[in-house]
Amino acid sequence: MSSNGKLAVVLAEDNYECLELHYPRLRLIEAGYDVQVFGPTPQVGQTYKSKEGYWARTHPTATVANVDPTKVAVVIVPGGFCTDRLRRHKDVCEWLKAAWNDGKGAVVGHICHAAWLPISA
Repeated sequence: MSSNGKLAVVLAEDNYECLELHYPRLRLIEAGYDVQVFGPTPQVGQTYKSKEGYWARTHPTATVANVDPTKVAVVIVPGGFCTDRLRRHKDVCEWLKAAWNDGKGAVVGHICHAAWLPISA
């Protein structure tokens, strides 16, 4: 099944659960999505570390401030302690709420403890 180049976003912050970020990211790429990883830090190319020490580098041009949430088809929120960190950023909560748009926008997948973020949004 091809997504025809639709945009998918995987949110990141330090202490993410490794498989909960990378596995969905890789599967979305295989399905044909344009996948961008980003977090609350406004600098592009930011590197976040998982609980196990693996890294995820953000998209070279993507930040919460410059990705239009209405253009996103899928949002993945990984678990781990990163979700508690993500939900403390008002701009991330507002971005996620706009992407979901009361169920009319993006599909939002949150894994394990990641439900903290949509609840806070």
